[in-house]
Amino acid sequence: TLIQYRVNCNVTRELFINLKLDYKDLRKSFRKSYKPLISKGDRFFKGYKLKDKDSSILEEFKKLHYKAAGRKTRSEKSWELLFDEIFNKKSSFYYCTDKEGLMVGGSIIMQNNFEALYAVAAYDRELFHLPIGHFLQDFIIKDLVKRKITWYRLGRNFNELDFDIPSKKEIQISKFKSGFSTDSIANFRFSLS
Repeated sequence: TLIQYRVNCNVTRELFINLKLDYKDLRKSFRKSYKPLISKGDRFFKGYKLKDKDSSILEEFKKLHYKAAGRKTRSEKSWELLFDEIFNKKSSFYYCTDKEGLMVGGSIIMQNNFEALYAVAAYDRELFHLPIGHFLQDFIIKDLVKRKITWYRLGRNFNELDFDIPSKKEIQISKFKSGFSTDSIANFRFSLS
């Protein structure tokens, strides 16, 4: 019946990781080039999950996010809401440090008992030659598997041919995420022509 109303259909895809798989099987599905990068990251970084209501760690991440973006991209209210979600155990904060204990990457993951969602991330741009993001995502995936979360939603798989043209940064980020994903699920968006 949609056809008779001259409706356009645009398809987007969301990237997921099926966490019902055993971690060893999941790792086999990672992009081949990621495995040595993760191993390299194991030598350079130490991963953590925030367990206490330590706002100083989250403030450090906020500064890292600002530095990585080169500008303020979130309001103070937005950060306050994100931190409240973490303190109320509705989200988790994962981060990694270098050998000196300096935070070099972090990610906020929203969650319920069934699904986790990649929400916010930032990495030290001066260290982009090192696999910070690869190391941290592997660390997060291991924890989500251990916690028996079923799905990890990485976000939209942007494509140059998308109806709403993505930025180069969005395309780069989705290429990075796609190297971890096990599933791509289509979303259909309808609009009148």
